[in-house]
Amino acid sequence: MVDTHLIFSKDNFDLKDLLLKSTVEGEVNGPYLEADLLNDAWGNPYTIQFDPKHKFKYDIISWGRDGKPNIKDDLVLTYDAALVSPRLSGL
Repeated sequence: MVDTHLIFSKDNFDLKDLLLKSTVEGEVNGPYLEADLLNDAWGNPYTIQFDPKHKFKYDIISWGRDGKPNIKDDLVLTYDAALVSPRLSGL
């Protein structure tokens, strides 16, 4: 996991925040995401949903072609830092 040195609240996190640069000198300072990756293949913005019980677990969601939530065409990628191999955790 890359430490961006940016402070985010789970209540107001936005992928656009990853377009910002860190203010910590000597660190990888971003941006961490290219602007054209903020939207899914249909041009809809991705949604981030955090798991309130786990600090480093969240879903990145595409609501699919229709852009409507909780429909059969939704695509969900779940990230859980507890399941990441220690050898890969520094990436």
